[in-house]
Amino acid sequence: MALTRRIYQFLGIAAPVFLAAAPASSEPVEWRIDQVGSEIRFDYQLWGDPRTGTFRRFGGRARLDPDDPAKADLVLRIASRSVDLGSRLYSSLATSSEWFNAKQHPQVVYRLQSLAPMEDGGYWSIGTVTIRGVTRRVETEMTLLTTANHFTASGTLTLDRRPFGLGVGIGEIFVDVADEVAVSFVVLARREGG
Repeated sequence: MALTRRIYQFLGIAAPVFLAAAPASSEPVEWRIDQVGSEIRFDYQLWGDPRTGTFRRFGGRARLDPDDPAKADLVLRIASRSVDLGSRLYSSLATSSEWFNAKQHPQVVYRLQSLAPMEDGGYWSIGTVTIRGVTRRVETEMTLLTTANHFTASGTLTLDRRPFGLGVGIGEIFVDVADEVAVSFVVLARREGG
C-alpha cells in the first residue's frame, strides 16, 4: 500500500479519491472508452536510468451504474504494436518475440473484476492483466469520477515483467531492464448515446 502511494506521488496522480454526484440510474449503463481523452503510460529503468513509454492505441467498453460503481464491468484492449518508447529502434524491439511478441499476441487485455469501496470514498480495484497469453491478478487504488455522460478512472499499478515473459531470453544479456514497471492510466469513457 505504501509503495502504491509513493508511485502516485512520483507520477503526479492525486492520491485523494472521490466520486462525484450523478443522476440516479436504475441499471448499469453502457460506456465506450475514449482513446483521445485517455492515457496509458509506464515508467521503467533501462541500465539504471528512468524511462517512460506509452501505448498509442487502445479501446474497450464498460458497464457502470453511477449509483453503484462497485458493480462495474470493464474490459480494456491495448494494441501491443502501439507501444512507443520514444525511439523507433527501442519501440521495434519492444514488439519483438522476446518482448510483447505483437505478431502472436496483438493485444494486452485488462479486465476489471471488482471495485471495493474504501474509507476515503475511493475504490480498491481487483482485475486481471493478460500479456503474451499469460494472465495475472492485479490490485490497485483507483480514482473514479462520474458524471451523467462520462466517467474517468485513474490509478497506478506495479507489474513484474518476468512472469509475463517480457524480455526473458537471450536478449537479457544485452539489455538491462529492471523487473518492475509502474503502469499509470487515465481512462475516459463516454456514455453510449450520450
